[in-house]
Amino acid sequence: MPFEKNTTNKKIIVVGQIPPPSHGSNVMTQFFLHALDTLKINYKFINKQFSLTSSEVEKFHPIKIIRFIKVFLSVLKAMLSYRPQ
Repeated sequence: MPFEKNTTNKKIIVVGQIPPPSHGSNVMTQFFLHALDTLKINYKFINKQFSLTSSEVEKFHPIKIIRFIKVFLSVLKAMLSYRPQ
């Protein structure tokens, strides 16, 4: 059965966005995290939010470069310290 409760202590890292801004992929990530909670799967969530409002999506702003570096370093740190499977 593909959706059995987690019986091992496997860990995963989820890199994504959750609302706000509220649009398709952010909402689906929120549903996915809820499913992981329901299935009692261990995870670490890293928010890759570069835009704070819907009007900022698909527009360049220098602060987004700093946010990208911060997300990259968070993923690197999580890979080394959290040790996902």
